[in-house]
Amino acid sequence: MIELREYQKTIISNALKYNTLVVLPTGLGKTLIAFHVMQRYKKSLFLAPTKPLVEQHYRNFSSNFFPDATLATGAIRERNYESRFVFATPQTIMNDIDNIPKDHFEFIVFDEAHRAVGNYDYVKISKYFSSARTLGLTASPGYTREKVLEIINNLRIERIEYRSENDPEILEYLHIKRINNIKVELSDSYRELIEKISKTTSELRGQLERVLKIKLNKYNVEEASRKIQEISDSSRWKIWQDYSKFLTYSHLKELLEIQSIDAGIRYLESLKEEGSRAQSEIVDELIRTLRSYNTSIHPKVQKLLEILRSNQHRQGIVFSQYKAQIFYLSDILTSHNISHDILIGKSHSRTKQMESINRFVNREVNVLLSSSVGEEGLDLPSADYVVFYESIPSPIRVIQRMGRTGRFRDGDVYILITKGTYDERSYNVARKRIRIMYSVLDALKEELMKRTRQNTLFDQI
Repeated sequence: MIELREYQKTIISNALKYNTLVVLPTGLGKTLIAFHVMQRYKKSLFLAPTKPLVEQHYRNFSSNFFPDATLATGAIRERNYESRFVFATPQTIMNDIDNIPKDHFEFIVFDEAHRAVGNYDYVKISKYFSSARTLGLTASPGYTREKVLEIINNLRIERIEYRSENDPEILEYLHIKRINNIKVELSDSYRELIEKISKTTSELRGQLERVLKIKLNKYNVEEASRKIQEISDSSRWKIWQDYSKFLTYSHLKELLEIQSIDAGIRYLESLKEEGSRAQSEIVDELIRTLRSYNTSIHPKVQKLLEILRSNQHRQGIVFSQYKAQIFYLSDILTSHNISHDILIGKSHSRTKQMESINRFVNREVNVLLSSSVGEEGLDLPSADYVVFYESIPSPIRVIQRMGRTGRFRDGDVYILITKGTYDERSYNVARKRIRIMYSVLDALKEELMKRTRQNTLFDQI
């Protein structure tokens, strides 16, 4: 049996008394806490969002605690909910929920608890089994008070137990993560190309903003679409075309700044397959323009090759959020004889994903090029280093990416940033949001403690 640390004992003690949200950096034993609490109840359910992840938890629990636990996933036809310990995906529970009594489980663990928002199945399961004690586990619940409150309400949370990486209780158990921010400058030819795209983007933005009376950005597509839909005269179709063109140029500019010309070309080719003849003509013209500049290699690619060469005897995960860029990087690595594999989402089956992971685990390859699918939900081993090919503004995703290294030994994090672009803004936004997240957790932790103390006093009267 693994010996518990003092902070784990404290959290377990509170989790036995209250519905608790546990926020801990990756590698500090959130799952172990859940396993210990589960044993105190007659019927426990452990939920994880994906099949590979719930299978991993099931194997760990069965081999270290109770071998007679049960696994319930869509791949298992005969699902046994009479077992004392059930490990399941939320989708499977929802499929079977009409056949499970509402008071069947005394205790439910919600792994990756930040998902308990909106219409996600965690919300429905918590509501259905409303008498069960709940335990939410996450490395990052989100940075806004509204988001964290939604999780608290949906999982009926009464206490928050969180420790930041600066907390004295956990410092001795943390491995060093060396953060390397690597800033690159675009070449003159690259800047010339981007300026051409930017000029058209700015012209379209100005025209559209005058008509729609709103400031356009990548986050208000729904609002802009609604405004266009409200236009009743014959100009609506032309405005739709201009807005579609604006979105294309805006996304293309971002790809050129922080990814590569090749990623831009692949993006345009995918649009050509889906679009009209008129749109195809515009796209063809853009592709010809990009190809005329495609002798220029993005400086990030050069830096990435330097990082991989300097770490050739270590294992690393390179994260990029664009599939087109991952395939481009794969071509580059192949041309430089760097052994690697690809881990992506929808276009790769679960079997193919597991093959890629197993090759990495077995050290057949030292580099894994991964999309966001590698951030959460898969049983990925700890890497010696991770590379952010681009910076991202989401604190949840930043923490998850960084959590792929430094679990069992010291690790390195390399963040590639193109100067004067969306990269720099994203990086600064993420840092600010992580600070806000801890402030929000501090405030809500105090509020919940006051509330539970008041309830306890009231119960004694």
